[in-house]
Amino acid sequence: MAAATTPADASAPAATPAGPSAAGGGAADFCAAWDEYQDARNADTSEETGAGFRAAATDIRATAPEEIKAAAGLLADVLDEFGQSMLAGGPQPETLGQGQSPERQKGVQDSIAWITTNCP
Repeated sequence: MAAATTPADASAPAATPAGPSAAGGGAADFCAAWDEYQDARNADTSEETGAGFRAAATDIRATAPEEIKAAAGLLADVLDEFGQSMLAGGPQPETLGQGQSPERQKGVQDSIAWITTNCP
């Protein structure tokens, strides 16, 4: 008997093989890395947005404060995967948690909570 499968969430980005790490955008700290992500959301093209997401992900990993390093790593994974998907022609997500596991959603939420409290 075949195992039951769950249909894929059509709103989630397609699974992509792990690509090479993106070059960072040069953020000096975690708040600046978050600003890179915010700027990338407003880029003119999907390619610029995708590349910006990947650069922000690299900088988020490199600059995450120790107290949220694990959560920030999950946030960076989400940004990197969305960036890869967009560079391959996929749509920009409506929210960062879109189509993500509960663990990743919590990582995104915890990171945003830290940013809201600690970044100007």
